[in-house]
Amino acid sequence: MGKRVTEALVGDDSGTVLMTLWEETIDELDVGKTYTLTNGYANLFRGSLRLTIGRMGSVEESEEDVGEVNTENKMSEKMYEDNRRFGRPYRERTSYGRRPYGRRY
Repeated sequence: MGKRVTEALVGDDSGTVLMTLWEETIDELDVGKTYTLTNGYANLFRGSLRLTIGRMGSVEESEEDVGEVNTENKMSEKMYEDNRRFGRPYRERTSYGRRPYGRRY
């Protein structure tokens, strides 16, 4: 059986963003409650901003009230350019897998 994944729309006074939820985390969160995300991160998925809990992150229910959610600033609906550089910077990849002996990188 495949892994379960879904998205939840989360927000605060700065705006809303889609948060990716995996496996058991889907069942742990309830609509309308306030949560604190620790060690999470934002990333781009197909040019769209997403919030992710990640392996080292956690989410816990919070007693603190978020207040008014800014539903006008929908950050995940905007398209962003991904300027990250993958692979080795400033030159082409010359080999894959293990590095040959005696060769400097």
